[in-house]
Amino acid sequence: MTNWDEIRTAFQVARLGTVSGAAEVLGVHHATVIRHIDALEARLGVKLFQRHARGYTPTEAGQDLARVAQTTDDQFSQLAGRIKGQGEGVSGELMVTSLINFSPLMVGALASFQQAYPEIVVRYLTGA
Repeated sequence: MTNWDEIRTAFQVARLGTVSGAAEVLGVHHATVIRHIDALEARLGVKLFQRHARGYTPTEAGQDLARVAQTTDDQFSQLAGRIKGQGEGVSGELMVTSLINFSPLMVGALASFQQAYPEIVVRYLTGA
């Protein structure tokens, strides 16, 4: 297997039963769906669907492909959910310096900041 787009297309056709339904879900033209199915069947050397007037019905091979594609799609969704928030966390050390005259203003702001971001160690230094 070299093209996930073709497999995903076949999965949607198997799930929905029509080329037009799969095209709509995937956001592509129906000709693209047909081209993907034809290319995948040619590469695998097996028919994945029985074509009829009401749509497409997966063959046994098509059902096998749909099961594996469903599992793979689920795993991609789980992976996306796990990694989505990883770049948003903030941690580390923050050092803030100011003149002593500003300390009444800074202490309250830094305390609020520390509450909002407990993974950050805040160091506040004042000078004369």
